Amino acid sequence: MKPLRRGVLVALSLAAFLFVSRGRANAQVLDQVPSNAIAVFKVKNLAASNAKIIKMAKALGLDQMAPDFADPLGALTTKMHITQGLDKAGDLAFAFFDPEAAHTKPDKNMLLLIPVTDYQAFLGNLKEVKEEGGVAEGKATDGNDMLYVAHWGQFAAMSPDRTVVATKPLKTMKLAGLAAKEAASKDAVLLANMDALRRVALPKLKSERPKMLAELEKNMGTDAAAKKFMPVVRAIVNVYLDGVESFLTDATSGVISFNLADEGISTTALAEFKPESDWGKTALELKAGTPDGSLLAGLPDRKYYAFGGSASNPKVTERVVTTIIDPIAKELNGAGDVGKQIADALQSLKLVASATQSSASGYVVANGALGQESIFQQVTVIRGDAKKIKEGEAGLFKGLTAFFAAIPQDKNPTKMAFEYKPAAKTIDGVSFDAYDISMKADPNDPRAAQAQQMMAMVYGPNGMGGVMGTVDEKTLVVVQGGSDKLLSEVIAAAKNPADHLSSSPGVKAVAAHLPEKRVLEYYIRVDQVVSSAVRYAAGFGFPIKVRLPPNLPPIGVAAATDGPAYRVDSFIPTQLVESLIAAGIEAYTNMQGGPGGAGGPGGL
Repeated sequence: MKPLRRGVLVALSLAAFLFVSRGRANAQVLDQVPSNAIAVFKVKNLAASNAKIIKMAKALGLDQMAPDFADPLGALTTKMHITQGLDKAGDLAFAFFDPEAAHTKPDKNMLLLIPVTDYQAFLGNLKEVKEEGGVAEGKATDGNDMLYVAHWGQFAAMSPDRTVVATKPLKTMKLAGLAAKEAASKDAVLLANMDALRRVALPKLKSERPKMLAELEKNMGTDAAAKKFMPVVRAIVNVYLDGVESFLTDATSGVISFNLADEGISTTALAEFKPESDWGKTALELKAGTPDGSLLAGLPDRKYYAFGGSASNPKVTERVVTTIIDPIAKELNGAGDVGKQIADALQSLKLVASATQSSASGYVVANGALGQESIFQQVTVIRGDAKKIKEGEAGLFKGLTAFFAAIPQDKNPTKMAFEYKPAAKTIDGVSFDAYDISMKADPNDPRAAQAQQMMAMVYGPNGMGGVMGTVDEKTLVVVQGGSDKLLSEVIAAAKNPADHLSSSPGVKAVAAHLPEKRVLEYYIRVDQVVSSAVRYAAGFGFPIKVRLPPNLPPIGVAAATDGPAYRVDSFIPTQLVESLIAAGIEAYTNMQGGPGGAGGPGGL
């Protein structure tokens, strides 16, 4: 492998798993990064990182599967032939620059800042070293590509392009606000330098937009029906590009951070904006709409594959939805009767947005055999102006009916249709509208018949459909794929909303690692997903022997605002990962005919 490629891979490897702990030079490494860097990956204290990785790898059994995990830093430095002069207690940074910058080569415009205790000793890691004008050039011990190194503070600045390290930067990357806080407190961060990114990306976006639209129109071909919708496609693309442009214009920082602890792995994706911008104002208003109560209240006491809840400020949500929908709806109104019907359906989204204050939803664990009930059963409880929400949802369903009816299906062996039926059934005094997506296969086409049979196994006798109804003036419930018994439970839970889920030990432990004030939280019960997958695999004739401990903690995800910033946090518990790895090894052993496996005693 060439030294340049090896250097890039090693730096990325360091970024991938040496992203832990604090270092004595944690702020100084960013003080060496030139201000024109587009993005920087920063890793803290390599030795402390190494110790944390070793500890977690041992707990997960990774050191048994990959010997390098017994000492990742030692393995990397040995393979890289960087064993002299390295400060293992220092921080590392990997910076990227504009690939089209005039003074650098497109494939070499990168900078690696390596902490050193002895710069001259560090140069001993290279061969054929020559120094001129404060820049050393040399080759990796096992390669021939030239590398250039300069001494910047406590770091060796290394690049495959001499111009990158020839002059120590007068202006360096400066962080402020939440980006500075994340960089100082998290084990590793990927930082987007918005000032530099803006200078590069905005002119390119503006120049490429007309070309993108022209290419889209060209790809639509000469079909008259397709051409009729070209203004709609153009509007959708423009709405998306407008959003990208405003993001680039108004964002002050972008950060993805990682943190490793004994309890698990935390990640944060964060974007901060100018307070006076639309993005910034919206973030501030969304925070004002965060409720004090639980976001999970109102869901029935059931087992779920995944569940969560969210809250919104109806005025803000309606404004955002209007900005997105109106340009598209305007063009749809000029695309014939079907276009007008779809435009009306999109307008219904604004009604739903303006009336919704919060919602909670979950995917219920199915207990029946394949074909007896739907694998996918979703329950949703929406709070707000229930009458307006239902009116808006009905408008959406009518639009879907028109959309499905307009899809050309002459040559399709499987005909699809969407049907909306008001007041289709009454359960426990609540009137429910029903919706259904039907698939009718051509009996003369074996493949279509097989697909329909598979759909029946997955979605059960009632197919892909659901119901919605208003429980009271402030509550609407939607149930997809569920039985009348589940409907009764949802109605009872919605009438007397309680939080049956947040109090479980696993959810509480995970929630403690998420922001306290959040506008959305969601939990994924991987253990339930795996257990059901194993059960259904057996139903298809593929018995797999997997044992998981009961009540494993879920993966947690939360969205929140922090001043004029948006953030998405996640937490993956170590206990969950450890159990899944152990179960995977056990399943593999059993399939290979090991103890208790298919080829051994007690195998399935």
